[in-house]
Amino acid sequence: MIQAVVAACGGNTPAAARLELFLADLAQQADWRSLVAVLRRILFLALVAQACRPDAPAGLGEQLYAVTRGMMTDPNAPGEFRALGRALNAILSGARAVDLSALPPEPADKIRGLLESLR
Repeated sequence: MIQAVVAACGGNTPAAARLELFLADLAQQADWRSLVAVLRRILFLALVAQACRPDAPAGLGEQLYAVTRGMMTDPNAPGEFRALGRALNAILSGARAVDLSALPPEPADKIRGLLESLR
């Protein structure tokens, strides 16, 4: 599984697809739900980083832009989730100075790391 996560984070689309199927199965088991959630967050941030690179796969940025737009505009989502959507949407739009004040410390640190990797 770790090799599949590394491959998916490296832009291997078939590995990412296989990994998502595997994670969907694992998420059905209570003992694995927390790990699956963490792995999906890692994959999402890696995809955002990949979409911001000049050699990003065609359409990836647009797909993630739509996802983050939905995150930030969902009236039923918690405020922290909407703030995360705003931050990631701004990054996908090219911003590198992003307001993270509405995020809890852990996600804010992850986003700072993402921003640092894009410099």
